[in-house]
Amino acid sequence: MTCCLKWKTPEAKEKYSLRPVVESPYGTLKQFYELNQLPYIGKYKIQGIVNLKSIAYNIIRISNLVLRDLLFENETYMNFVQKTIAKYTVKT
Repeated sequence: MTCCLKWKTPEAKEKYSLRPVVESPYGTLKQFYELNQLPYIGKYKIQGIVNLKSIAYNIIRISNLVLRDLLFENETYMNFVQKTIAKYTVKT
């Protein structure tokens, strides 16, 4: 009973609304990077392959974001670089 009540709180609803954003890369990795069937046995070998494929996915994703911004914004190169760095920097 407490399980069902926990999901009705505003905090839980907010976290649950972020679910598609979080799970989307996993679907992409499974579909296009073939993470469903890995020809390895062992936690560390699998973990290494998953990490490498995740890094490849992130590099491609970042380059696509940068190229998209470059194509759709007519600015000088330095302004573009500064805006892109500020945009994708994690603020603490």
